[in-house]
Amino acid sequence: MVEQEKESAFICDVCLKPMGFWEIDQHKRDAHPEVLAALMKAGKIEYRRYVKIVMPVIGIGVAFCFYAAFMDNGLIKVAILSFADAAIGGLAAFFLYSMKVGSPTDQVMDDIIAKCWICGVPHSNKDMKEHFAIYHPEELRYLTKSVTAFLAPIIVLSVMMLGGMNLVMLDKMSWEVFGVLIWILVIGLLVLMAGVVIFGSLVYPRHEKRSRDKWTGRV
Repeated sequence: MVEQEKESAFICDVCLKPMGFWEIDQHKRDAHPEVLAALMKAGKIEYRRYVKIVMPVIGIGVAFCFYAAFMDNGLIKVAILSFADAAIGGLAAFFLYSMKVGSPTDQVMDDIIAKCWICGVPHSNKDMKEHFAIYHPEELRYLTKSVTAFLAPIIVLSVMMLGGMNLVMLDKMSWEVFGVLIWILVIGLLVLMAGVVIFGSLVYPRHEKRSRDKWTGRV
């Protein structure tokens, strides 16, 4: 008896063809050039939105925080720190708003018809959430919990860093303690990035496959 070849957990998210992880990019270049063209367009939009707008504001906010460290006037120092905090807080609100309305990639991909990676029903990108809410509510809850688990540590680390920066600038915390906070932030971000890579490349593709198998009755 010939043993059946094990189906890969990785698929093309456009046509749902199973393939190896390292084959996906080449497959999209060969079979779905219109999708890659749309993604390149979205990448340019994201560059303009995040790099040309967000990064300079972050730089200015951080520069103002360090400038405040050399100010003797307490009121001016508080005013500068308040401005920096407001700028960084505004960026956080902008980021959350962008997630709600959809990223540039989502907006560019809205008119491209793809297939649901569980049941294979064709739908546009903008209808994906509604489709999952109706036909795959458990999967939607799983995705929501996964995103929350990713964002929660980022929020905690960001609040720790911003609070520590304010305290050290106001001479309420020593630079040594602030240095420990920076190390916690760096280590936390590295662990988070490793977790995202492992989840995206190993855990979630296998979860997707189990969901597809369950939908088709193979489990």
